[in-house]
Amino acid sequence: MTETMITQATDNIFLDLGFSAQEAENLLIRVKLMLALQTHIRHQNWTIAQAADHLNQSNDQITALAQGEIGQF
Repeated sequence: MTETMITQATDNIFLDLGFSAQEAENLLIRVKLMLALQTHIRHQNWTIAQAADHLNQSNDQITALAQGEIGQF
């Protein structure tokens, strides 16, 4: 039988994935902001077009946000 080793994660998963400390912090901030915006949009019951209008962004940017595409955000 093979032993499985479990390692406790840090508070920043991006550090665990091997990103530099600076890039990991940047990604974590972006993810937290994206999640907050997604939650706000959902609570407002906005469509993509409404969210784009309210946040002064393009529909494509809001779609990328909704799909969690951090590289586009």
